[in-house]
Amino acid sequence: MYKTFLLSIIGFLLYVFPVAATDLHDQEQKYKRELEEIEKQIDQTKDKEESIELTRKKSEIAAYKRAYSKAIEYTQENTFTAVYNPNTSQDLQYIDLYKQAAAQYNIDWTLLAAVHDQETNFSSHATMISSAGALGHMQFMPGTWEHYGVDANRNGKRDPFEIEDAIFSAANYLAATGAAKGDIKSALWAYNHSTQYGLEVMSKQEYYKNNYQEERE
Repeated sequence: MYKTFLLSIIGFLLYVFPVAATDLHDQEQKYKRELEEIEKQIDQTKDKEESIELTRKKSEIAAYKRAYSKAIEYTQENTFTAVYNPNTSQDLQYIDLYKQAAAQYNIDWTLLAAVHDQETNFSSHATMISSAGALGHMQFMPGTWEHYGVDANRNGKRDPFEIEDAIFSAANYLAATGAAKGDIKSALWAYNHSTQYGLEVMSKQEYYKNNYQEERE
């Protein structure tokens, strides 16, 4: 419980105070060193159970390293400010994608807009990666992405840092976890195990429902 609380605090600070590129490189190198060390341990161990556990840990560390590498790449290509303002036109920048993904997975497009808003303030985060390792426009954990990520733009790869893939994958995940049946609370709980998170997203969804009636028709 303490670890979860600590990660949530770190995640909030990362949102408010974007991580410098040097910090991202430091983290990437940290995980690179950990990978090299664990690979040595795997080569040296003769215990089957230990080997299985080390391999599992290696996979986890490799996922974090890839996430930081992708964040570095993304930061080099994009410069953003993380300020939420629902009165700008920024919130409808991806409305066509929301609608297309929502139609395909039988959910409401305003839910996708609200989640996108909540997760990265419409892709305006400086790094697009959280301290917990969630990455991309819609903040997927690597393991969740492996299962629910889709190649929406059909370029031959599933990439959470490509906006089409991220939004369609979020629709896929939300639909599979309850939203397609109208169970929004369960879907949001699956997305982030936080009651406060769910309340904030539903509040934002209500905002989009109330303020963009023309776009809903």
